[in-house]
Amino acid sequence: MKSKNKKKNKSNWTWIFKAIVISFVLTIFFSLVTEQLLDTISLPWAFFLLIIIVSIGVFFDTVGIAVASSVEKPFHAMASRRIIEARYAVLLVKNADVVANVCNDVVGDICGILSGAAGTIIVSSIIEKKVNLTPLLVSVILSGMIASFTVGGKAFGKIIAIKRNQSITYYAAKILYAIDSKIGFVILKDNRVRRLKNGI
Repeated sequence: MKSKNKKKNKSNWTWIFKAIVISFVLTIFFSLVTEQLLDTISLPWAFFLLIIIVSIGVFFDTVGIAVASSVEKPFHAMASRRIIEARYAVLLVKNADVVANVCNDVVGDICGILSGAAGTIIVSSIIEKKVNLTPLLVSVILSGMIASFTVGGKAFGKIIAIKRNQSITYYAAKILYAIDSKIGFVILKDNRVRRLKNGI
């Protein structure tokens, strides 16, 4: 029992370290890409990119909550009928803490940082056009818009996630299966999934 707890604690610390490194690398990468894009595109497209960033944050937050509030039992029943996507769904629910951390914290925080960077660049672009507004007013209005869309979107997403948690988890599992089978990139490892894929 002690060795099991020790192994679990070690796994948790390993994941925390990985999450920090992943967040650091992805934030730098996407910040550079976003700033490069925003420097070269027009103001309407910059607003469109900002909406995309906020939407990605809302989407992943919804998936994280759906997985965290789902139960394994219905997926076990589906997996017993050799529905391989159901096995991926079981893996998601079993690793709900990691999934929620990635979707709600890692992706959510990255999107928050990117939306803030995008907002700053948009404000600069608006001011350069010599709009008859003070920089502070433009910045406050845009920050309020970003915050309201993010909070409102996530609030709506939470309602959907809790009501449709099993369906959302299953569709997320289908995406994982598609990534695994088409690209060969394994996100969650499980021997039973491997055996099902091989028809054993």
